Amino acid sequence: MKEIGVIKLCLFVKNLNNNIMSKIEERQEYNYKILDLLRVEIEKNPHLRFGQILCNTNILQYSDKQENGLLIKDIFYDEPIDIYNRMKVYVTLYK
Repeated sequence: MKEIGVIKLCLFVKNLNNNIMSKIEERQEYNYKILDLLRVEIEKNPHLRFGQILCNTNILQYSDKQENGLLIKDIFYDEPIDIYNRMKVYVTLYK
């Protein structure tokens, strides 16, 4: 019985490791896709400042209104695929 539990645990760890490596590869792919979309937006809108482009493309989002202005949402843990998908919505709507 113990051996089955150890085998299941080993398989779980191996699968987890494969998922982590896959996620890292996906992160790099989507980081480059984000850069490509940013490049297009910068070329289309040379009059905008970089911070404006980050807000306009939904990379940065507002989470709350404070008495001294808007609070920007912390996106530290957002996966690049999620950021990319938010950007695609903007780029599709505002072509």
